[in-house]
Amino acid sequence: MAIPDSIRRTHEALFDLWFPTGQLPIPPQILPEIRAIAAGVSAGLLDALAQGDMMAILTGLTQPQGLPFYNVLKGSSNPAVQRFLAATGGFGGLDRADATSVFSFFFDGPAAPASAEVAMLCRETYLSAIWGLPLAVPLTGIQAPATFVGNPAVYAKLNAPTIPPGTLVYDPKTQTIRPKKGTIDYLVIGAGPAGATVAHELQKNGKRVVLIEQGPFVVWGSMDTMSHPKLMFRGGVAATSDNGVLVRSGEAVGGGTTVNIDLAFSPLEATIQSRISHWIDQGWIDGRFYTQERISSAYQWVRNIIGTRQVTQEELNRDNRVLWEGAGAYGVDPSLYHLNRFPQGDSPSPVTQKRDAARQLIRLIREVRTWLDGLSKCEGGRILGHGSHRPVVAGS
Repeated sequence: MAIPDSIRRTHEALFDLWFPTGQLPIPPQILPEIRAIAAGVSAGLLDALAQGDMMAILTGLTQPQGLPFYNVLKGSSNPAVQRFLAATGGFGGLDRADATSVFSFFFDGPAAPASAEVAMLCRETYLSAIWGLPLAVPLTGIQAPATFVGNPAVYAKLNAPTIPPGTLVYDPKTQTIRPKKGTIDYLVIGAGPAGATVAHELQKNGKRVVLIEQGPFVVWGSMDTMSHPKLMFRGGVAATSDNGVLVRSGEAVGGGTTVNIDLAFSPLEATIQSRISHWIDQGWIDGRFYTQERISSAYQWVRNIIGTRQVTQEELNRDNRVLWEGAGAYGVDPSLYHLNRFPQGDSPSPVTQKRDAARQLIRLIREVRTWLDGLSKCEGGRILGHGSHRPVVAGS
């Protein structure tokens, strides 16, 4: 596919926005090598974008009259926006200062949320492509973990579990699935830590369970899943209703814990607590079981089972160090997340430091069963918190 020069210039302007070789603290002796790497990454990225949906966005930025929010841009008094509309080749005809101003307007101006979605998609695409590839190594000193094999696919084959033959039959005429014999007791939707654990416990207690997961199976530790947007929900471009935040949600066996280094946002955060309060007010959940004390206890149990830990300042890379020190200089007291990851150097995987949360939960759930059995004996055979059974169980 021949790419017009005007769109190529727009792409180069976007690439320069997130990798400005003239402004980055690159030592002069390696600047030629870095520029050569950048040129190769830029060319490869454009070839990839030309095959997908981002080409429509590049075309819109090159010919802004085709943007769905063009009338809002036309009515703006922002001088950078007006230069964007008047420039030959649109975004590709701007200098870096105007390009930055235009993106700020896209995020915060009256054309949002439609313009914010365009800006977010560009930001995610270019940041991921640039800083997830060799450019980051000489600048940040972040080296890819050394592997004991040249190809992590070998690790995946060595560590892939044995999956027994299926016991289901698909009828293409009726488009139905049925067991080869007997009946299905429970259908569990989603193989995240909740769904996988529920299915495991039901099966262990003699129930016949079907666990449904639309995502692929990824052998834990076989690759750095944070760099693979194809594993993300909708390819990593799903956004909130106002397009202000891109949603990163796992689309694989194991759910978000398979593809994300973070375990989850703490349910004790004020924003999540406000959502829980809203759900209680709407009658969607029973507030008796979602008190802050109960949620705190449950979250602590999950952290203990999975083995989350707060990373140390020494583990911050150069980029995070700048943010940390900048927050302190600004008068903000920064904090470090609790992550489901091994201490540096302790991971059994050759390519990742993260823990497999779903596997940890299933492997250690026997301890909880022992604890529950003890409780049931203390309460005369009644297990505390036991709820009614439903034919369909939804896993997160």
